[in-house]
Amino acid sequence: MENTKVNLGTFRMETFLKDLWNKYYQRVNEELSETISDTRKKRLEYFAELLERGFVWADNKEVLDVLITGINPSYCKEDANKHGKTFYFDYQDNVKKGSRYYQQIHSCFIGDELNKQCKIGYIDLFTFKETHQSAFGKLLKEPLGCQFIAEHLAIIQREIERLAPKLIIIKNRGSWMYWGKENIQGEAGINGHNVWMGYKLEYLNEEFGEEYNKALENKLRQVYKITGLLDNNERVTSDIQQTNLIGTTVLFTGHLAYMKKEYRPTKELVKRLYDLSCY
Repeated sequence: MENTKVNLGTFRMETFLKDLWNKYYQRVNEELSETISDTRKKRLEYFAELLERGFVWADNKEVLDVLITGINPSYCKEDANKHGKTFYFDYQDNVKKGSRYYQQIHSCFIGDELNKQCKIGYIDLFTFKETHQSAFGKLLKEPLGCQFIAEHLAIIQREIERLAPKLIIIKNRGSWMYWGKENIQGEAGINGHNVWMGYKLEYLNEEFGEEYNKALENKLRQVYKITGLLDNNERVTSDIQQTNLIGTTVLFTGHLAYMKKEYRPTKELVKRLYDLSCY
């Protein structure tokens, strides 16, 4: 990778994901062949099962205006039987087909008007298939799993940089930390905690006035602007020194299924944020 902005013409996310799966499938099985504790064996067996399921990625061919992000696809045996272990999907196709999950995203955040006006896409921060997000804890407690998470996230960050959206909607509370929102910096730009992708974020909620802030009682609608990258060697893509996302507006929110209707972001809010990101 170049020590610069991501090149649209050279980066192919699926190629790097396939290489990552092959690399860790081999490493996990090598570790399982050694004498290890029962606790670690269970974590590695789960990791091996996760890799065995394959991965699912969103195919975004063009630079986007709006990018919606989740955390990872659910595990569905029926999908594996229909599509195979590893496959891709197109967000717009899923909306047109009436997929419940993507239709809900479209009707809540986007709507037909903005969809016609802008290029809208979707991506999960992780492409492995797991319905229970508590399983992330198993991976993060395992050194090999933590390395996998970091390397996987680096691939996704490069894809996000390639897509260069003006507005990002982060619709899963559990994924906030991976953007650098909850980082704790170490001394002199080194070490630190929860740095991950490591974006510098400027808080913008004050721009929406007292009435809007009162509606943030559950803290699940927070607006930021990306101003750069943290100067920290813990970033998963520390070789990238510049970001394509300076000025991008970011809406941090939660999974719609777990939010009261009155707290959900609206199409009107998303349109306002998109207009803000264009200036």
